[in-house]
Amino acid sequence: MIMKMVVNEKRGFTLMELTIYIAIIGIALFAIIGVAINLSDAFNKGSAIAEVEYSSRFFDSVMYKKIAESGGINISDSIFSTNSRLSLLPASTSSNPVIIFYDSSSKRLKITESTTQFLTPASIIVNGFTLYNNGSSSVSIMLDLSVASSNNVYSSFNKTYNYAYFVEKTP
Repeated sequence: MIMKMVVNEKRGFTLMELTIYIAIIGIALFAIIGVAINLSDAFNKGSAIAEVEYSSRFFDSVMYKKIAESGGINISDSIFSTNSRLSLLPASTSSNPVIIFYDSSSKRLKITESTTQFLTPASIIVNGFTLYNNGSSSVSIMLDLSVASSNNVYSSFNKTYNYAYFVEKTP
């Protein structure tokens, strides 16, 4: 006689179990992706801030050095307004005058001695470069720097820097 044995083995998952597992995995992935995006945005913003700070310090050191090495400011050749131009007299007749100016087409600062070079990197957008002639022996220099990322609006950062240099002015 042949006996049939009925074995009640459960194989695989039911549709309801699979749906619950997929939902749990989806929620966990959504949370992980959200945290990763927030960390990425924080890193991008921190990088933008560091880049603006570095560019500002670099500009300040170049300005300080060039003003200290110069024979004074050429008032008649300098432009004191928005989109200013600072013309520094050479310390000796054998050196070239130094001109620092705002290039509105590239929105960057440039310096001209014997050649013209950029003072700010391409990732830094300069919104303004303004010089003030306050009538005394000093010239106040105000610089507005802002950085903007071409691919991520969340990493933009704006900051204004004000510098005051006391320089002998020559008419």
